[in-house]
Amino acid sequence: QPDRRSPQLWSAVHGWPADYPMPLITKFEYLMPAATRPQWKPHSPRRQEFPVPDISACQNAAPEKLASQTLCPALLSLPSTLANAYIGNDSHVIVYDNCMFAPRVWWMFRMFGHEAVSVLDGGLAAWVAEGRRVTSGPLKTVYQSVEFQASEDKKSALYRSFEEFCKALQSASVQVADARSPARFRGEEPEPRAGLPAGHPLGAANLFFRSLYDSESGRMLTEDQLRKKFLASGLDPSRPLVTTCGSGITACHVALAAHVLGNSDAAVYDGSWEEFATRGPSDLKAVGSGPERGA
Repeated sequence: QPDRRSPQLWSAVHGWPADYPMPLITKFEYLMPAATRPQWKPHSPRRQEFPVPDISACQNAAPEKLASQTLCPALLSLPSTLANAYIGNDSHVIVYDNCMFAPRVWWMFRMFGHEAVSVLDGGLAAWVAEGRRVTSGPLKTVYQSVEFQASEDKKSALYRSFEEFCKALQSASVQVADARSPARFRGEEPEPRAGLPAGHPLGAANLFFRSLYDSESGRMLTEDQLRKKFLASGLDPSRPLVTTCGSGITACHVALAAHVLGNSDAAVYDGSWEEFATRGPSDLKAVGSGPERGA
């Protein structure tokens, strides 16, 4: 069953009841181009792969974003991708990984109309720590073929384009949260993408995604702790919120935390700093060491 705090978080202590309908694990591993991957890694039973390259093509993407692996999937390609992973509209999907990218998949499922999706709190490490079974090698279970019908009903609430993000920065009623580290946000640390200038969008508040988790267990903080983190950054989790980061990945952690606190419409600016640093108007961004919000 989902975590008592929120159906968006699934606790490893529960395991899977035998009568739970179609419990599926989606294992999401994001690999930078130079990374190498062993053929098989330990994983939870009954998992399905959710490979990034298969969902990274966006029909209407801006030319400068076509090569990015962090693009939203096109609606036309999503149903076949999920059907090939035996994920249907009636499936409850539990997303986990071995790093920090599961919330991105959680957000993508929700954006395309699938609300029955949870993140395994603490990831694979928490699963192992609870003494749950892991296995390795190819998946041997044969699942019944399914269909997935995507919907765009939630896209307008959860997704922000470049133009929409610019409007959010200039709106008094919308908050913007940057999930990058404080040093990257302030422009004191270089961006990991070669040639991308350091800095941040003006008007954004900094809420480092790692601060939302317990450093020892890797599990998300309690609601009270999360709320304090938001407020300390100058953010009200109950008000309209748009999240951003370097490339649209870790922004989803802040959106997930906001959802745990009851804000189910926290949106993600998919292009994030990777796009905004090069396209954003000069009066809406601080390149290099620049003033923070309120300065």
